Amino acid sequence: MINTNKTLFSISLILLINSCSFISYNQAIPLLKNAIIGVKDIEITEEYYKNIDYSFAKMKIGRSAIAILTLVSVKSGVYEWISESGEKVYTYNGKIFKTEGITYNFEIINFRDFTLENNSSYNADIILDNPSSYSSQSINIRSYNQDTNLIIEESIRTKSFRWSYVNKYWMDNDNKVYRSIQRIHPRLPKIEIDYYYKY
Repeated sequence: MINTNKTLFSISLILLINSCSFISYNQAIPLLKNAIIGVKDIEITEEYYKNIDYSFAKMKIGRSAIAILTLVSVKSGVYEWISESGEKVYTYNGKIFKTEGITYNFEIINFRDFTLENNSSYNADIILDNPSSYSSQSINIRSYNQDTNLIIEESIRTKSFRWSYVNKYWMDNDNKVYRSIQRIHPRLPKIEIDYYYKY
């Protein structure tokens, strides 16, 4: 079901921009379509996978953006991914702990405390950008089996303002995260990532 308030806001914004002559009618229609329906998905077929030489990730931010990121380095468990337009995402055990070049960047200072171990807990210190903020979070981990998947749930509560959410990680038989749904910034929708590793 379409969120009416969001749709009306998107239409109003497009009309406002259009009336200021910043955008043409032909440009407004695709923007409106993306706001209501979402961007077209990128299908990762077997042929697509075979034609790429490096490990990559498909990242979907809400319904508004989708991108392929290439793995450029792995150092001490830190994976650095980069998009075609230069945005960078850093992961540790499948968890995004830092971004560069996007509108709402963030960083977890003590990201190495993140664990996939069941019934564990820890505190994280985060820095948010736009607006600038520093805060602490309390995090609890639990895992469970669903069909043939091991799923890790990370329940997060931010201490200095109201922002609580749950991240999910799907693990394969090699204890590697191959899919995740995460929140990284209060102004961003959920981020879905599928990891495709090539050895």
